[in-house]
Amino acid sequence: MSSLALWLLSAGIATLSATAAGTLAEHVTVRGRARRAAARAPRCLVRQAHPGDLVRIVGRVEHAEEPLVAPFSGRICTHYEAAVEYPMRSGTYRRTLVESCSRPFYVVDESGRALVDMARAVVDVVIDHYWKARDLDAETRFELERFLFRTGDRGLSHLRESASLRYAEGAIEEGETVSVVGIASSERASETGTGYRDAARHLLLEPPPRGSIFVSDGLHWI
Repeated sequence: MSSLALWLLSAGIATLSATAAGTLAEHVTVRGRARRAAARAPRCLVRQAHPGDLVRIVGRVEHAEEPLVAPFSGRICTHYEAAVEYPMRSGTYRRTLVESCSRPFYVVDESGRALVDMARAVVDVVIDHYWKARDLDAETRFELERFLFRTGDRGLSHLRESASLRYAEGAIEEGETVSVVGIASSERASETGTGYRDAARHLLLEPPPRGSIFVSDGLHWI
């Protein structure tokens, strides 16, 4: 079976939307499949990627358009994942509300840079910031609770036990090293309204048909 077929089989089974708010089990299943497929993709430099190839490129992040602001930390980023968690009797936490959002970005190595199409992406971001509600001052806690109001009825339902909540967040920031697995392309299907800088001059990494592009800031295979 070809590497492309393996990718389509593993990553194409399920796609994690950039705005998904699924269960933790769903995240683990999708990401686990994507990780296994990504580990088998051949690593190459930007200049070595040929259109139509499934490639894995490791490099630094550069913003391609207006960046995002992570909701809890205020970090400027190209992707964030924010979650609200309930404590369990075992001492662990269970995620009950997750929001993630992405922007296209450039991945830059020593040979050049490639534009990463995040329209269909599985993002394996390191969750590195945590806030326990009971440990926060009133002003900070109020600011984090804005997230609950913004996410509608599902978020408001958490207010009954707001003192026991933990807030968690991961973000991919400019300058950070990431691994990106996708299909190399020499041109965009449509550039109208994308806002990308000099998009036509750079390699594009796209999701495979019926699959997802994979981005990780914590896994960089040799």
